[in-house]
Amino acid sequence: MKIRSDRLGEITVEARDVLVAPEGLPGFPGPRRFHLARIAEDDPVIWLQDAEDSGLALPVIEPGSIISEYAPELPEVELDALGGPDADDLRFLLVLVIPSDPAGVTVNLRAPIAVNERRGIARQVILDDEAYPVRYRLFPHPEDASATGGKTDAHPV
Repeated sequence: MKIRSDRLGEITVEARDVLVAPEGLPGFPGPRRFHLARIAEDDPVIWLQDAEDSGLALPVIEPGSIISEYAPELPEVELDALGGPDADDLRFLLVLVIPSDPAGVTVNLRAPIAVNERRGIARQVILDDEAYPVRYRLFPHPEDASATGGKTDAHPV
């Protein structure tokens, strides 16, 4: 199957590699089909490309690329909506917010996209855990170091 992307050009994907978001994503309602694509093999940024809308591609990143301890607990209702994945089948993706100044890039740790890889179901979930900020800065800001006594491993905005 071929998917057209304004950002990535034409992509050939296997039907089994398409993710289905039955309720869509916040801001993009209705059932949607997505494919995960990278511009370069070693690029940590993954594009969640809509299979039907060539102009809709969200930059996402795997949590392990930026934060070592990210293990959100999903409520049973969310796990059921994802088709009851085993822990090994559950993958999280974090949506990147890329402003005009790249130093200000943030990710939303509170609302990851949860993916049941075995069933190909994706869903953005809102966590009820305040330990995960909505805007987590990828790059330390000078103010972060002064506010934390020089420690810059956490970058909530």
